[in-house]
Amino acid sequence: MAPRVINVDKNAACPVAMETLQGDETVAEETRLRQSKYLNNVIEQDHLIAPEAR
Repeated sequence: MAPRVINVDKNAACPVAMETLQGDETVAEETRLRQSKYLNNVIEQDHLIAPEAR
């Protein structure tokens, strides 16, 4: 099962890499690339919270 959306930061290399992966059929064509300056950081910060604190 392919991911619907891949969240990344605003790095300029990400769209180029996504096109390459879709061209090689490593990632499905319908998979969207969502670039957000802060979204990736929020997701990564969630991993810092201790499991017993959740």
